[in-house]
Amino acid sequence: MSELERLRDELAQARQRIDDMAAAQEEFLRAVSHDLRAPLRHVTSYGALVRELLAELDGAPPPQVAEALGFLATMEQSARRMGQMIDGLQAIARAGRAPLELRAVHLADALREARTALAPQEAGRTVHWHIARDLPAVRADAALLAQLLVQVLGNALKFTREQAEARIDVQAAPGDAGRVVVTVRDNGA
Repeated sequence: MSELERLRDELAQARQRIDDMAAAQEEFLRAVSHDLRAPLRHVTSYGALVRELLAELDGAPPPQVAEALGFLATMEQSARRMGQMIDGLQAIARAGRAPLELRAVHLADALREARTALAPQEAGRTVHWHIARDLPAVRADAALLAQLLVQVLGNALKFTREQAEARIDVQAAPGDAGRVVVTVRDNGA
């Protein structure tokens, strides 16, 4: 066996190990996501039942009931957050399987679509968006870029919730090797 054949064989074995590890990771993420859904459904279902029982109490609720309702609200918010995390795990598993479909994507259009998807989170708030006017087109997978922008801008909205007026700035600058560096800044925590 020549040196070149040996190196090709090692390369093929290494690629197979990488494929095997990727498949195992994907299966693990799928199993964890599935296994976490059942207890999460129990938490949200029983939380709603407790809320109903507390609402059925006659008269003005005592302070302990009001406090319990506050605890339930926190529990429900945490359950929603956990559901989003599980959705994120599933998205990672799907992204690992899907081939990249690279094409020119106008960053301004992708940002506009992400903001539209996030409109419910922005409702009733004062949010000042400052998005650079000269955003370039980037070579990207449009669906993955959309998911990324929704997550990043969603974090900016989430962490500016306590601000009377949120400010979110989006800029782009040339990076190394023809890349584009996108920066998102906010005035939140």
